[in-house]
Amino acid sequence: MKSLTSSPLLRNGRRIAAAILATAALVAPATLATAAQADTPQAPVAAPFDAPPCENTIGNPSSDADGGPVSNLLSVFGQRLTDYNAGKPVILYNNIGRSGWTAGGSQYSSNPLCATRYVAEAGGPVSSWIYCTYDRASTCGWTNLNGELERNGSVLPGLEHTDPDLRLTADQQKLQSYIIQNDLPVIAGPDGSGGTLGADTVANNSTSQSRALRQNLVHCIDNPERDSAIVFCENNMSASIQSRILQVIGADRATMLAALAVAPRVDPGAEGRVVLTTTLAGIPLQVASSGGSLTLCDGPATLSGSTLRLNADAALPAELTFCVTRPDSGTFSVEVTATPPVLENIGFMQSARYVGDTLCQIFSTVADEQQQVITARATLDFRVSPSIGTSLVDAADGDRLIDWRGGTVVDTVQYRNLTPGVEYTLVGELMHQADGTGTGITGTVTFTPSASEGSAEVSFVIPEGYAGKKLVAFERLFEGTEPLGTPVATHEDLNDATQTVSVNAAPAGGSPGTPQTKPSDLARTGSFDPAPAIAVASTLALLGAVVVISQRRKNRS
Repeated sequence: MKSLTSSPLLRNGRRIAAAILATAALVAPATLATAAQADTPQAPVAAPFDAPPCENTIGNPSSDADGGPVSNLLSVFGQRLTDYNAGKPVILYNNIGRSGWTAGGSQYSSNPLCATRYVAEAGGPVSSWIYCTYDRASTCGWTNLNGELERNGSVLPGLEHTDPDLRLTADQQKLQSYIIQNDLPVIAGPDGSGGTLGADTVANNSTSQSRALRQNLVHCIDNPERDSAIVFCENNMSASIQSRILQVIGADRATMLAALAVAPRVDPGAEGRVVLTTTLAGIPLQVASSGGSLTLCDGPATLSGSTLRLNADAALPAELTFCVTRPDSGTFSVEVTATPPVLENIGFMQSARYVGDTLCQIFSTVADEQQQVITARATLDFRVSPSIGTSLVDAADGDRLIDWRGGTVVDTVQYRNLTPGVEYTLVGELMHQADGTGTGITGTVTFTPSASEGSAEVSFVIPEGYAGKKLVAFERLFEGTEPLGTPVATHEDLNDATQTVSVNAAPAGGSPGTPQTKPSDLARTGSFDPAPAIAVASTLALLGAVVVISQRRKNRS
């Protein structure tokens, strides 16, 4: 990975910690399996061939300069070729482009080593620097005349793909993985390591010295107490620096990269917002959008073209806000991708133990073909917002007067600008008009419109106890089968007469069973109805006639 910063090289632990932020990478938990799958050629390679050199190799390994038995260290031949065809990594040469042999036999091989392996995606050999993960084990990296690994006359088996170094804790594995995947500034002069470098530099794969510094940083994790590196490790990989790295790389996987539309529906021409949450400080993120325009309007980051970079000093996890617009109706989408250097990107390999020697080294290397790409997406729908209007009436007779003992009311909700075929949920509540407080009387209906405009009904049951009150229906419309999130439309107006019903006052001495009293049942004021008087007069006249007839019969007798 190339350097992610262009700031001056840092000279103290505080600045080194800041630089860690600038190249921050999240490593997945060590519980995840990371053993590489061995790629093998579709057809075994029969003839020896020269592997490509590792990046920034010094010298000319095609002609061994230190007296070893292999004159061309790039050659994949003999046992090397057999191992290659079996999908095993093949060690080629050491950090300075040589075999590590002397006239007295195989000697210490300076790490890291260059190894090649068959990669199916590349369709051939890929060479990369491999770093020791444990300072107290043998390198086992010398090749004899037959292409076999050998040490002090003993032939060793070839490298096998393996899991991360289980001699290390999960945190140690994360820290080493972080180091070999990031360019880290170090204090490398006499004040830092006692070495020969007189100026601050960067630990990466650029030169043999920078590779040696990266290897030293790796060993600061598994063996920080070795005499030759105590000062170096204190200055460049102290407890506080390690703690900061673990803070960055130890975050939950879900916080690496996530995007959320603040409101999924936006009016055409209005501004929508997408919030990106990320912990990938310093890692270049690629932003792609379609359907409108996008700008970074808030958050500790810079957006240059399609590349987004979180600031080095950002608190993690950080929130960034994109402002997006579209002048017409339609969909806007944004996709943010990143390739964080997680543990799965590392390939591990080891030669087996042999009698009389310590366990051979486990090597680690960045395996580009295993890189994990993570993606965050968000979509906004630009279209005219839905609207609703309501009309609340007595279910019994369609007026807005309710019996003092209660009853059922129906709110007919007229809607506009809904999406046909999408489920919606209406949730209503009756409110006290006097003070706007809720009654707890609610109604809900879920429906699927067949057209953008139409109506739905919500029923409410008013119990006894609201005599003399005015009740107003408030309605909220949600997209989906549950009333979750932000409603897409509301109608909440205490002064809207069409949403209001009046509950009659209880009559004097009223009790259960008292008939409902409505205006049509009350005596009229300021007018006269002759019908009752006529009825009374007719009755009295009839009685009078009976009395007269009875008296006449009495007189005759």
